[in-house]
Amino acid sequence: KVGELQAGALFGELSVLAHLPRSSTVCAPPAGPVTVLEVQRQALPLLRKLPQFTAVLDKAYRRNSRAVFLQDLGVATRLDAVALSKLATISQFRVYEPGHLLFQAGETIRRLFILKTGWLKLGKSGEEEQGEGVAGAWTKLASEDYLGAGHCLGWEGAASDLAWPQSGTLLTRAAVLEISVVLLR
Repeated sequence: KVGELQAGALFGELSVLAHLPRSSTVCAPPAGPVTVLEVQRQALPLLRKLPQFTAVLDKAYRRNSRAVFLQDLGVATRLDAVALSKLATISQFRVYEPGHLLFQAGETIRRLFILKTGWLKLGKSGEEEQGEGVAGAWTKLASEDYLGAGHCLGWEGAASDLAWPQSGTLLTRAAVLEISVVLLR
């Protein structure tokens, strides 16, 4: 037994919203009956039209996604439970749509961004378009970096106030853990 759910608890949202396999087994206690309302993925578009349902679902999704991501981060980095608990208080888990500008070249680094899912394009600041046609397009692509899940951006700003050298634009829907640099210091 790892935990206990209270009456009215929402669970399974990570599986439904992120299209992930279920990560836990939930059993009813042997002492008595339990009533469960199961919401199928196909019903979500209709239920999302209800603002209160959407708010509760999104809050649970962000909270539980952050907890799972921090747990994975702890395993990967060997951070202890105290450090992970502190990170939980200074971080946010967010999901962004394609085209979202995560950070702008020249702005002060205020957050670390760790990509859980999705792709990000780093554009070199102040570069001119290189030529025209196919050769120019390839030259432009070669001057950009494309980063995926697992990349941490902004670490250099953790020690002192520095500016982003490049802009970061999301190419796909992305799940991102954001950590406040000021609070991290």
